[in-house]
Amino acid sequence: FMKHSELKLYTQGYRQATFCPCPGGDSPSAKRMFDALISGCIPVILSHDFVWPFSPEFDKTAPIPVPSTTYSSMSFTNGGEAGNIAVLNPNDYSIRLQTIDHQEPKFDERICQRISNQTDLQSVLEAIPAEEVKRLKQGVEQAGYAYSYYQKRSNLPDNPLLEGVLPDGGAAQLLVRALEERAEGKLWPECAQEIEGKNVHQDKVNVFKC
Repeated sequence: FMKHSELKLYTQGYRQATFCPCPGGDSPSAKRMFDALISGCIPVILSHDFVWPFSPEFDKTAPIPVPSTTYSSMSFTNGGEAGNIAVLNPNDYSIRLQTIDHQEPKFDERICQRISNQTDLQSVLEAIPAEEVKRLKQGVEQAGYAYSYYQKRSNLPDNPLLEGVLPDGGAAQLLVRALEERAEGKLWPECAQEIEGKNVHQDKVNVFKC
């Protein structure tokens, strides 16, 4: 009962909030970034090395996607350049702040006084214009679909895989698209060109696209 109650409070907190601070943890990525999006909350990224999947942050060579009014399954399965699954622009659905600016406490709750002249996180978020918040919320809805393994619907069981329901959300479609392109060898010409002239034993692995 306690676990169920805590989980309910956890999800309600996300759904009722406009902004959800998402600091880095043991690793650059954490499920709280995606929990925020799927719950309709604008993620505030406080991690200098976190990158959004399916975006130009992940693939530096990909063009910046043009904002869309809706994301559909067709936009994830058809069209686009070979090897390009960067269909999302993080600036359309998230905010990134400098971690170093928000590491130290700026308010002493014991004496109810500010202890720093730096702008606190709440003040930064409250200064964002209403129109910008509206734009970001629209992007959150779109990105939430892209990062979901299942489309939202009333008859979706609590444990879809256990019930034999296959994933049909944007994330599943994008992963299938990436695997299809890899299996068909669409990436190989780019990979061969990239590897030529590079030392795979000395160059950093994370600078390779392939």
